[in-house]
Amino acid sequence: ARELNSAAYRSVITQQFGSWNEPEQQRQFGEKWARGQYQLVSLAGERVGVLWTTLETDHLFVNELLILPERQGSGIGAQVMSDLLRDATDRNLPVRLRVLIRNRARTLYERLGFKTDAVTSTHFLMTWTP
Repeated sequence: ARELNSAAYRSVITQQFGSWNEPEQQRQFGEKWARGQYQLVSLAGERVGVLWTTLETDHLFVNELLILPERQGSGIGAQVMSDLLRDATDRNLPVRLRVLIRNRARTLYERLGFKTDAVTSTHFLMTWTP
């Protein structure tokens, strides 16, 4: 998971912030990993990503969806999110997430029906409603 985090984020972090600070990124990963309950994403027995969601009282929050860079664009993230949206529909809950401004995953979320609620200096805050 630590290697996946670096592989998945290095490019977008460098594009958005100008550099990749390895010690800082490892510190942030450690904090996320300690508090998150990640699920492995597998395809035909191969580990291709991780998903971390939190069920809140009034919504489902996607903390993180990471797919191996060499597997991105192949529909894996769309399938994971579609499954998640079906679950949210069954619960009649909206799904919320935040995505870095320079992260191309935003286009996936928009295709799936997420709308931008707000923009911070670093992220788009998005919601999907069943």
